[in-house]
Amino acid sequence: RSFTGEDVVELHTHGSRAVVAATLGALNSIRGLRLAEPGEFTRQAFSNGRMSLTEVEGLGDLINSDTEEQRKQALAQMEGVQRRVFEGWRETLLGSLAHTEALIDFGEDADDVTEAALSGAVSRVRSLRAEMAARLRDGERGEAVRDGVRL
Repeated sequence: RSFTGEDVVELHTHGSRAVVAATLGALNSIRGLRLAEPGEFTRQAFSNGRMSLTEVEGLGDLINSDTEEQRKQALAQMEGVQRRVFEGWRETLLGSLAHTEALIDFGEDADDVTEAALSGAVSRVRSLRAEMAARLRDGERGEAVRDGVRL
C-alpha cells in the first residue's frame, strides 16, 4: 500500500522537460485521470487513518521549514511525539473517569471501590492538569521555532 493507504501508480521518468511534458500529455489523454491537487495525498492519508492530525500538521511544518530547528521539530511531530503525549493524557483521563464512575455506581456496594480510588483519580487529574499547563507554556517556544521571531 501507498502513503495514502490506496492503490496508486507511480511513474519514474527522466527529468528533462520534454520527457516530462510528453509523459504528462500521454497521461492527460486517459479519461478520468488527473494530477493530484496540492495536499491531496496527505488528506487521503489522514482520511484513511494512515496519519494522525498532529502528524499531518508536522508534515505541513516540514514542508514549510526554513531552519534546521524547524525541520527537527516538524520531524518529531511527524514521528508521533505529540500524538503519544496526547494519548497518554487520554489514558489518564479515561482511567480516572472509570474510577470515578465505579465509585458513583458501586461505592456503597463494593469493598474495592473506595474514597481512596476517587482521591487517586483526583490526584492523577490534578497532576495531568499541571502537565498540560506546562506543555501549553512550553508550546510558545515551539511556536517561536515554527513561526520565527521578529526583532
